[in-house]
Amino acid sequence: MRLPRKVKFAALYLRKSRQDLKLEKLTNEDTLQAQRVLLRNFLKNAPFPYHTFEEIVTGSSLEKRHEMKRIIEGIKQEKYDAIVVKDISRLSRGSQKDAGILYELLTQNEILIITPDRVINCTDENDLRMLRMELFLFHEEWQIIRGRMVSGRKAAAERGFFIGGPIPYGFQLDAKTKTLIPKEGEKEIVEQIFKWYAEDGYGYQRIADLLNQQQVPSPGGKQWLKTTVKRLLLNEKYVGYSIYGKTKLKGEKAKLQPKDQWTVAEMNNHMIDDELFKSAQERIQSIKVKHDPNLYKKVHPLSKLVKCSVCGKNMIKRHTKSYYTNVKGEKKSYVLYLLGCCQGNISYERVLERIIDILKNFEDIDEKLLLEKIEQNVSVPKQEHYSLLAIEELQKRLEKLRKLRLRLYDDYAEKGIIDQDIYQAKNNQYVQQIEETQVKIEEIQKQEEVKDKPLSIDLEQFQRKIGSVLDTFESIEPPFQNELLHFIFDLVELTITHRRKGKRSEFELHVVLNLPFFQ
Repeated sequence: MRLPRKVKFAALYLRKSRQDLKLEKLTNEDTLQAQRVLLRNFLKNAPFPYHTFEEIVTGSSLEKRHEMKRIIEGIKQEKYDAIVVKDISRLSRGSQKDAGILYELLTQNEILIITPDRVINCTDENDLRMLRMELFLFHEEWQIIRGRMVSGRKAAAERGFFIGGPIPYGFQLDAKTKTLIPKEGEKEIVEQIFKWYAEDGYGYQRIADLLNQQQVPSPGGKQWLKTTVKRLLLNEKYVGYSIYGKTKLKGEKAKLQPKDQWTVAEMNNHMIDDELFKSAQERIQSIKVKHDPNLYKKVHPLSKLVKCSVCGKNMIKRHTKSYYTNVKGEKKSYVLYLLGCCQGNISYERVLERIIDILKNFEDIDEKLLLEKIEQNVSVPKQEHYSLLAIEELQKRLEKLRKLRLRLYDDYAEKGIIDQDIYQAKNNQYVQQIEETQVKIEEIQKQEEVKDKPLSIDLEQFQRKIGSVLDTFESIEPPFQNELLHFIFDLVELTITHRRKGKRSEFELHVVLNLPFFQ
């Protein structure tokens, strides 16, 4: 191996291509192992040490290739001055943007690209010209392959074949025909859901509750949610139509495409008749609330303030339309404003009123009770529990990493079943993971020390500030109300304690005050 200069440390990069995957299906050969053997034999007498990076995914995007991202970080930190690959196409054959990122990185850091056939010197103009040309050709080849794949998927969809993705609840894949067929046991559940919704007038949440009471496993094997029920009711596959191209990935978001760009194919099997499906869709459309399309972008008093105690996510403000018939027999409707999450919905106004009541309670009680209440609401039992649990788990992980490192050394030094290169690479990984775990433990222990410091607060000033907040709150705009509540509370956590029909469910709020605001 002739090198234009001395290499201090190299990164050996192994990655499967799409051709490798096709070959594996035909021969059952592990192509990554073949690469591993080829390149390690090639580097057997290499005059430089190296780390091995094995990419398990086959994605063309750099964002999805985690091992390549680690190499990039290593180059930026000047750990590696060479990359060893089977061929140049293993580095990039995706977007021109990714190819440009790699090209700039390699040239700016003067990296050598070493393959069994040749060495590319990123300081040599002739080598760089060839590298640019090859990266461009790889991109064009990738675009051709991508176009064929899209055309193939579209053609398969037009013929009614299942072309991938999650299999809808109630169906199973026929391995011979590559089509979806009804799944006994689940098919009857799907029919019942449509009848409950379209014929009996049940809502999404009520249907989810009934299924959970009957201990029917959801599509994910857990609890049914109202969002799961709604998604099922909207799926055209249950009425015998498969739609391809309904959405298209633009950037990082899937965008709905015009109907004339959809590929609609009739399936051989369906489980819901047209009239029942149509009735369900008409009801879904009838209860949609017409509102300002920018409404969700507007800041309201409880924006990103109230968290769900079950899933930990922010509870979202929602709208729903309800109907009633007045004494004259006229059908009327009204809009409800709700806070919702995985637990269900709670009246928005009731939650806001409860938060104001909590503040009023702080303002009105005597100093002794006030101090007790402040101590209860400033301490955060859940965070304390999670911190102690985190330390315990991290210490277990630390002990496991140390044992793995000792076992690795035993395999290398005593048993001789792994070579020096593998030992060095794995040992370095374990050392890094041990150091990172120790740092995390120290950070949590410091947080625990700060948390245990005694509480110091001027009670008179505290109540004066509460009174000022209550006097000001009603007179300011919603965005400023929201900002004020975020200053006052570190945490507002909601738990539904008893579910009732409509918006009258019982709930509790656990609040944690932002102590610096009152000091």
